[in-house]
Amino acid sequence: MSKFTLSLLAAAVVGLSGGDALASDLKQASHAAPKVIAGAKLSNLTKDRPSRSPRKPAEAKRLKSHNRMLAYAKVAEDDIIYSCSFDFLTEGSETAPAPLELDDWDNIPEELIGEENYGFGGQGIMQAGGAVYIPFEYLDDPDDPYPWYLEGLLWTPDIYEPMDVTIELDAKIVEGCGVDTDELWVYASDYSQTIDYDGADITTDWTHLTFRINAKDFVPESDDDSYYFTIFADGGADILIKDVVIKGEKAELQVPVAEGYTDFTGSSFTAHWSEVAGATGYYLTVYNFDIVTNTATSVVLDAQYTENNYYTVTDLTPGDFYVFRVAATNGSFTTSQSNFVLVCELPSPTDVTLTAGTDNKFLSVSWAATPGANYYVLEANSTHRVTAGQTVMLADADFSGVQSTGSVAHPEESEYWYESLAELPGWQFNLGCSAPGAFGFWDNAQYTAQTGLMASLSSLNYDLSNIKDGTVNVSVEAASPGNGMLAGLLVYNETESKYDVASAFGTKENLPEDFETYNFDLTGAGDRTQFLFMTRTDDNSDGAVLIRKLQISGVAEADGNVGMPVGSTHTSATNADINIDVESGVTYSVVVVPYLVDNNGNILAIGRPSDAVSFNTETSGIMQIDSDEDVSDAAFFNLQGQRVYNPEKGTVVIKVTGSKATKVVL
Repeated sequence: MSKFTLSLLAAAVVGLSGGDALASDLKQASHAAPKVIAGAKLSNLTKDRPSRSPRKPAEAKRLKSHNRMLAYAKVAEDDIIYSCSFDFLTEGSETAPAPLELDDWDNIPEELIGEENYGFGGQGIMQAGGAVYIPFEYLDDPDDPYPWYLEGLLWTPDIYEPMDVTIELDAKIVEGCGVDTDELWVYASDYSQTIDYDGADITTDWTHLTFRINAKDFVPESDDDSYYFTIFADGGADILIKDVVIKGEKAELQVPVAEGYTDFTGSSFTAHWSEVAGATGYYLTVYNFDIVTNTATSVVLDAQYTENNYYTVTDLTPGDFYVFRVAATNGSFTTSQSNFVLVCELPSPTDVTLTAGTDNKFLSVSWAATPGANYYVLEANSTHRVTAGQTVMLADADFSGVQSTGSVAHPEESEYWYESLAELPGWQFNLGCSAPGAFGFWDNAQYTAQTGLMASLSSLNYDLSNIKDGTVNVSVEAASPGNGMLAGLLVYNETESKYDVASAFGTKENLPEDFETYNFDLTGAGDRTQFLFMTRTDDNSDGAVLIRKLQISGVAEADGNVGMPVGSTHTSATNADINIDVESGVTYSVVVVPYLVDNNGNILAIGRPSDAVSFNTETSGIMQIDSDEDVSDAAFFNLQGQRVYNPEKGTVVIKVTGSKATKVVL
């Protein structure tokens, strides 16, 4: 699955907020998902990066996540930020390393390492009599039927300010591991930035190494504005590390962050960026951008100076694409350039049409091509007339017919990152998995660390403004190999343009492997409501939640409407079908959103959605069917209710098959 799709799936669960503990858990979990952003990935303007060993696939790396890090924010004293000898690792030896219990976030526990160094950690690390043992390769989970062989890594605590960093440490190769010489490497953050030097040579003798790193131009992308370093050997050696000292000299100015733009006219726009303390001015540079090659080309505006944290760029060519970045200065010192922001405007799709498809088995949508867009996302909804006191079934899924080679204890993971299932139109499972008679979502810590994508089941928008007291009743039959379950009702916050957690439910204990039914109410439903189900675990282990049945219902407050999602799809064409059974008496609507996506699936820009286009089955008729169709089992009536035995071609009639009545044109 492309990064484009991952970002789309995550969009439904970002930006949550809430007051109670369960809502806070949902908020924290959902914030790890990648956000849909309009950010250009300009590979040609960054340094070439040395690659890791080709013996290990990139997807096998368990990367440290910034928002998981509980690093101690420390002010440098005598230029020393952190200093850790690791002499507290008293167990084990070089030839027989001992296990090292890490805390929930893969860090060395604070009670061992001390508060001043909390945040040193890694994956696969062990203790070896006063040193950290870092294996080149280790088996992540021997009980996994498809185990990952992962790389041993040591990482430092987070650093919270750009600065010149010096890392000093002692390192050696473990004797007898089969490698006598190797290179020690240091990567910044999650491998997205590489220190500009060749690996340092190490042998089976202790060697003192010093790495000097210009981190003044780091523009961290994490929520806590921090960065860290990962230390490893690249040539196959198991290694030992001790006596790590990290020193830093703060930059005179922080690098500004390019934040976006306003007032785009096609020939002009106003660029905006963060203010930098101590800066007397800024230099703005604007480039032409080629969306085919994903590269910045010629300079349009070269280091334009301004004392403000915004600037209006003019004399641009309508229809072209641009990127900008900015540097700060205090007159004597100028920072490196900031991140890039892509500037383009994708207008709303026009000429959107919506009709019922052949035999009322799908909705057919078409639209005119949007200038600059190369991808489109469609979301379809249905509006149902309800009466006061009527119980409305909002979701009714039964997965008891699912066939799977897995089990609750060992679910079968889907080959897809997500699943969109007919049993839940307009819903989707992120990181889907299955067991016989059940479907669910797999909480895989490795994938989450790599992508930010959380295992979940989530819906598109419902219009539940007519549901009594905004309360919905949930019944879910679920099981798990050892995870709890979180459920949340999300409502859209118009003021802040995000979804808030209106209410939440969580199991107190982990779900058992035998299916049980959980009944609970969620409150706070409104005109734009979504449902979200996630795994919940106390130890951040891999696990899953399997669902056999899910029912959600509400009671109508008065005569009126209830809106439900019926499906979504995405395509590079200008037409698409959404597979549903089109019902009589229901109004359907669709919205088309244009996207600009590069060849790697990265989202470059998101345009304005189209106006919602509706299709009413009562006024428009349902669907023209083939007159050669076998109609022996159907009865036909005219619009006055009289039976018609041999309707002529082109006649508008009511077709009755069993208990279903459908308005058709023969």
